[in-house]
Amino acid sequence: MTYNDTAIVAGAVYRIAFHGKGYELTGPHYGVVVSDGAFNDLSTVVVIPFSSGARRYSWRVPVMIRGTESVAMIDQIRVVDKTLLREKIGILPEHALTAIRKELAEFLGLTGLPLF
Repeated sequence: MTYNDTAIVAGAVYRIAFHGKGYELTGPHYGVVVSDGAFNDLSTVVVIPFSSGARRYSWRVPVMIRGTESVAMIDQIRVVDKTLLREKIGILPEHALTAIRKELAEFLGLTGLPLF
């Protein structure tokens, strides 16, 4: 299944072909879409990749992906072209997406800021 098969929503988990250099994550990994609403109608989406072999840090949220303990690599947030989305494997539970978004806001320094 590719991204054309279903509407892209926040929390959807896809196999993604990541491209990177240096310490950036590369190769096929699962990732969760964190962009939402009309932003997902663009040609790109914002994703957080998962890794089962990455070092555990406080900002890397633990999740189970297809029975494997993994971490959401908040520090590897990416904007990816939808053509890099491969197999959709499901939707994260709401509590897991909420935990990822909370850590993402903290990572980006957005907590405690007044909202417009």
